[in-house]
Amino acid sequence: MTADADRWIAHAQSLVEERALRDLLVELIAIPAPTGGEGPFAEYLSSLLKAAGMEASTQPLGGSRANAIGVLPGHVPSARSLMLYAAIDTHLSGDDDVDAPFLNGSRRADMLPRAEVRDDGIVLGLGAGNPKAHVASIVRAGQIAAEAGAPLAGDLVVALCAGGMPMGGLDPDPERGHLIGCERLLAEGPRVDCAVVGKPGWNVSWEEAGYTWYEIEIAGNPGYAGSRHKVPYRNPLLPAAELVGRLEEWVAGYTARNASGQVEPHGVVSAIHGGTSRALANTPGWCRVYADLRHSPRMAPADADAELGAFLEEIAAELDDFQLTWRRIAQVEAHEGPGRGPLFDLAVRAWEQIEGSEHEVVGDNSGASEANLLRRAGIETVKVGLPKVAAPGLISDFHMGMDSADPRSMVLYTRFLLEVIGRICSPAAVEAVA
Repeated sequence: MTADADRWIAHAQSLVEERALRDLLVELIAIPAPTGGEGPFAEYLSSLLKAAGMEASTQPLGGSRANAIGVLPGHVPSARSLMLYAAIDTHLSGDDDVDAPFLNGSRRADMLPRAEVRDDGIVLGLGAGNPKAHVASIVRAGQIAAEAGAPLAGDLVVALCAGGMPMGGLDPDPERGHLIGCERLLAEGPRVDCAVVGKPGWNVSWEEAGYTWYEIEIAGNPGYAGSRHKVPYRNPLLPAAELVGRLEEWVAGYTARNASGQVEPHGVVSAIHGGTSRALANTPGWCRVYADLRHSPRMAPADADAELGAFLEEIAAELDDFQLTWRRIAQVEAHEGPGRGPLFDLAVRAWEQIEGSEHEVVGDNSGASEANLLRRAGIETVKVGLPKVAAPGLISDFHMGMDSADPRSMVLYTRFLLEVIGRICSPAAVEAVA
C-alpha cells in the first residue's frame, strides 16, 4: 500500500504547474473578498471545487458572508480525515474610506483587487500572498486530488472560510465578526481528525499566540479654550499620550518575560479615540486607548490580564486628577498542539522532502489564526504556509507581505500539500494505525 501512495504522490506532484497556479492566483485576486463581504468569492471557490469532482457547497453565514467547503470522500469510515484550511478575506477592503487609517497617504497598486505580474514572476495585488496564494494552492491541491483519483481511505476536506482577518473590534455589526467562518465550520461542517492551516510562514508550527483586545479609558473634564484659565483644566489627551509611550515600553518587557516554545507574544497600541475635529475649541471628557496583547499557550488569558492590570494600576496611582479604567473587548485563547504528534512528524518529513533541507523549529511567532479554534475542538493541527516574498524592489513589510506572492513558492507549497494528502488519507496510513 505504501508503494501505491508513493506512486500517486509522485504523479500528483508532477501535475503541479507554476503557470496554472499563477493564472489561478491572478483570477482570484480579481474577485474582491473584504471582511464582511466574502460571499461572492466563496461561491466562486465552491464552483471550482465542484467542477473538479469534489462534493462542494457554500455555507451561508448571514448577510453577504459565506464559507466554501469541498469534500472528497474516502472509502474507509475509520480512517483519519484531513482538512486543508485557509481564510478567504483580505486585510484591506479596497474602499478608500474604510481603509484610510492603514494607507499612509495613498493606496499602492498592490493594495487593489487587480493583479500585476512583474517581469520576475512576482504577483502583486490585494491579498495576493495572504490569503489568496494559500487559497489558490489549497484549491489546486484539492482539484488534483479529485482529478487524479487520490487513493483516499479517509476524507479530504477543503475549508475556505470567512472572517480570518482580525477585524471587527467594537463594530456592533455581527457580519464583521472575527473568526465567524471557522466557528460556523466547527459547529455545522464536516468532522475531521487533523488539519493543515495555510497562513504565511514556510515552516511547520504546532502552536501559536492567542490574544486579548483591551480598551483603556482615561476620564478628565470637558473643557474649552476660552475658559481654560478659569476652570480646572483636566484634558485626558495629555495622560493618554503619555500612556501610549509607556505602554509600548512595557510591552517589550512583557514579551521577554513570557516568550516560550514557538511563541514570542508581542503587543501593540492600535488606536486612540478622544475629542472630535468638529469642535476644535473643546477638549474631551475622556480618551480611550486600544491595545492588542498576545499570550502563549503556557499562559492563561487571565495571566495577561493580571500583568497589564498591575501596570495600569501604577499608572492610575500617578493620575491625581484623572480616572483610569480598562476592560477586555475580545479574547482568543492560545491552544497548544502536540509537539511531536503524528501529523507534525509527517508534515516535517514532507517539508524536508520538498525543501531538501532539515526543518528547523521557528521560535519567534506572535501571529494568531484559526488554528487555535481547531486545536480547541480537538483537531490535531499544524500551520504551514508560504514564505513572504523577498525580491529586489519589494519591501517585505506587513502590507507588501500580504499583497505579493511568488508562484514558484506556490509550486513547492502545493506539492507539500499533496504529500500530506497522500500520507494521511492513504490506505497505508490506516494499516500503520492498525
